[in-house]
This record gives sequence, structure tokens and C-alpha cells, in this order.
Amino acid sequence: MSEYKNIASVFAFLFSLLLSITSNAQDLSNLHFNEKALGNLVMGVTSENEGLKRSSIYYAGKYRVSELSNVILDEMKNETNPEMRCLMAMSLYKIKDADAMDYITKLARYESDKKVRNMCRAITELYSLEKSEILANK
Repeated sequence: MSEYKNIASVFAFLFSLLLSITSNAQDLSNLHFNEKALGNLVMGVTSENEGLKRSSIYYAGKYRVSELSNVILDEMKNETNPEMRCLMAMSLYKIKDADAMDYITKLARYESDKKVRNMCRAITELYSLEKSEILANK
């Protein structure tokens, strides 16, 4: 029975995500999610179902859902799986939340897991390069 609930929640998440995406998905700055879609993404990010969690984190980063940055950041602080933490760091990088980037910068220095530390270091370097190019273009 719980397997059907998991499948139903995955389908509900995907359906609400598809409904909330506008026809012009190339311009992500104009993309808006309704309250129900955001709630479903939050449920997915905090889910025990690893596949749903991974997909929700990926789509939050891909569509730059800034409303989820704190949720992903809180989950990242409690996550033990290095692959999931790397995915969370990449999504937070795409969202470009300042608090999240500060945390990723700290992880680049002090994280005990080498894979996560290297990923955070690469993200930090890329982020600082982007900021310097933005400042140079102004």
C-alpha cells in the first residue's frame, strides 16, 4: 500500500511541475511556480524516497526555484550521502542564494568528505569567477 502512495506522490509531483512550467522554459527568470507546486517540491526535497528527493532537488536547481534554497540548505546540513550533498550543492549554486553560497564556501574548506569538498571548491571557484566577470562588465 505504501508503494502505491510513493508512486502516487511522484506522479502528483511531476504533474504539478508540468502544469507550473510555462511554454517558454528557456527564460528561467520569468518562470513562476504556484503555491501547490512549491509545496510539492518542498515535500519532494524533504522526502525519505531517495529518487523523489533527488528529482526534486535537481528540478529546483534547474528551474532556479529560489523559494527552496533554505529547504535544500537545511536538508544538506543533515544529509550523509555524499552524492546527494553534491547534487544539493549544485542546485544551490544554480539558484545563487547568498547564504547557501557562503555555506558552500565553508564546505570547500572544512568538509571531511573529499568528494563533497572538491565539488564545493569547484562551485566556489566558478561562482567567484562569475562574480568577477559580472563586476568587470559593469
